[in-house]
Formats: sequence, C-alpha cells, structure tokens
Amino acid sequence: MGLYEKRRLISGDLSFGQQKLLEFAMALMNRPEVLLLDEPTAGINPTLINGLIDRLRRANEELGITLFVIEHNMRVIMNMAQSIYCLAHGELLAHGTPDEVQNDQRVIDAYLGAH
Repeated sequence: MGLYEKRRLISGDLSFGQQKLLEFAMALMNRPEVLLLDEPTAGINPTLINGLIDRLRRANEELGITLFVIEHNMRVIMNMAQSIYCLAHGELLAHGTPDEVQNDQRVIDAYLGAH
C-alpha cells in the first residue's frame, strides 16, 4: 500500500489519503470476493489518486476481487472501470464500457445539458 515507512505511526497521524489506503488494506485482509467502495478518491491529494487507482486495479486483476465503485470523479472511473452504470435522479441512464457511456447522448444531455 505504500505505507511501510509510516508503519510506526498511529492511524490518526496519517494524512487523509494515507488513511484511505490503510482502510483499503484493512478491507483486503479479510480476503473479500467483492468490495463496495463509496467515492474512494474523495478528499485525496491528486498525487495519491493514481496510486490508489493502481492498487484497486491490482486487487481486481491479481486477487480477483470484484469492485463496485461509486465515484463522481469521471477521470478516475473512466480509467479504472470495465463496465459502468450511469445513474441520473436515481434511475439507470446508461450502461456499457467507459467509451460507450461517455459517448452516450443521454449521459451527455444529463450531465452537460442538452444543446
């Protein structure tokens, strides 16, 4: 998780982003098959976001953990997801690959406004 140098600190002395990495590590200790993550990059320093994305991707690819991620940072989700469900006002708006969803006119209209 990139926290080895911080191993002697108590969790409250870690930065917010480091605390999120610690939480992720703790979740992995249970050897889950599925992890539900609610905005894992919210409030994290942009320099730590790429590291977290890499660790999430590795958990999926190397450990076979299915990740369900709720995320409002579209750069993050487009770089991480294989399949996206896009909701608007609590209703399913679109489902597909990142390319399909970001090019779906319904998604464009809902999030960028109709032309």
